[in-house]
Amino acid sequence: YTVTLSITQGEIGECSGSSEPIIVQVFDNPVVTFDPLPSPVCPGDEPFVLTGGAPVGGIYAGSDAITYDQLTGEYWFDPSLADNINLIAYLYQDDNGCRGSASSLIVVEDQVPPVLTTMDVEKDLDENGQVTILVQEVVKSLEDECNPGSEEVFFLLDGQELESLALSCTEGESVTAEVIARDGAANETVPQSVVITLNDVTGPVISVNESVTVYLDENGNGEIVAEDVDNGTYDICSEVSLTVDPEGVNCEDLGSDISVTFTATDASGNPSTAEVPVIVLDNIAPVAVTKNIVVTLDKDGLASIEAEQVDDGSYDNCSIVAYSLDKFEFTCDDVGENYVMLTVEDGSGNTNSAEAVIAVDYTKPEIGSPEVTDKLNRVGEEVGILFPYEGSVA
Repeated sequence: YTVTLSITQGEIGECSGSSEPIIVQVFDNPVVTFDPLPSPVCPGDEPFVLTGGAPVGGIYAGSDAITYDQLTGEYWFDPSLADNINLIAYLYQDDNGCRGSASSLIVVEDQVPPVLTTMDVEKDLDENGQVTILVQEVVKSLEDECNPGSEEVFFLLDGQELESLALSCTEGESVTAEVIARDGAANETVPQSVVITLNDVTGPVISVNESVTVYLDENGNGEIVAEDVDNGTYDICSEVSLTVDPEGVNCEDLGSDISVTFTATDASGNPSTAEVPVIVLDNIAPVAVTKNIVVTLDKDGLASIEAEQVDDGSYDNCSIVAYSLDKFEFTCDDVGENYVMLTVEDGSGNTNSAEAVIAVDYTKPEIGSPEVTDKLNRVGEEVGILFPYEGSVA
C-alpha cells in the first residue's frame, strides 16, 4: 500500500503542501490450525502434553489446568485441575507480529461405561433343590477406565437390580439371567445374558417298609414288587423310578435271611438305596395222590405197609418232606377192604390228605404143609401131642 500525507492551512496565506509518498506494507494473519484434543478424558487421568497446534511455536491457553514446562517448552494439561468443559486456545504470532488462533474442546468427564465380561456357570442344588448364586460368580472380568473400583454389578430381574438370585429346580435345568455393570458416574453397560445350569446332585429321599412278605405261587416262585417295598419315597425335583434286586424269590429262599436292595433314581440319575428284609412264605398245600393196593397177611396173620406204597405221585410247589398213614398195620380182622388216609406235608407245614383202599387178603394153608405142621406142634406141645401123629385120636 502507498500513502500520501497532505497538509493544508486555511485563511492566512492559504498555505498547503504534501509529503513524499509513504509505503505501508500489510501482512496477512497466519493460518493457525489446532487438531482435536482427546475428549472426553477422565477426571483422574494423568496430565498430558498439549499438541496439535500449528504452526509450531505458539502457546496453549484458556484453562487453569494448563501449565508450561520451561525446561522442555511443553504445555501440560492436568484433568484433575480442569473444569468439566475446557475450551483450549492455541495462539500463534509470526515474525511480522501477526497473530492467529484456533481452539479445541476438552471435556473432563467420565462418560465411558465399565468393560464387563461375563461367563456361564453351573451350580449344584442343595438337598432342598435350592441354590443362591451371587452376581460376582458370573463375572469373568470388570474394569472401568475412569474410576477403577467404583463399579457395581447386578442381576436384572423384572425391573429389579439384584446382587444375588435364589433359584430352585422348579426353574428347570437352566436359567438365563441378564447382568449389567455401572460405574461411579452412572455409566451402564449393555445388559449381558448368562446361562446358569442347575445340577441336581441329591438322590431321592428313601422311605421303605420295615420288611416285605412274598408268597410263593404254584410254581414255587415269588415276585418282589418295588411298590410293595416303597413307603413314600420321593424326590424334591423330579419323579422317581423304583427298582429292586433281586426281583424274585423261590423255594430255596424259604426260611433264609435274605434282603432286597431297593433303589430309587431321580430324573437326573441320582440313586438312593436301602436294604429291606424279605420274608418268604409258602401257604400252598401239597396235593396228595393215592393208589389202592392189595396186601396179604403173613403166616402170623399180620401185614404192614409204608406210606410210599400208597403214594401215587403226590406233589408240592416246593417239596414234600413227610408222608404218613393213619393206619399201616393189618390183621385177620382187617381182611377185606380198608380205607386209610395218606397225609403229605411240605416244608412250610402245609398238609393235604387223600384216601386209599387197602385190600387185605390171606392165603389158606394146606394140611401137612410145614407152616400148618409147625403151628399144630406149637399147639400140641400144650397137650402132649406131636405131629405128625401116628396113633388114633378118640
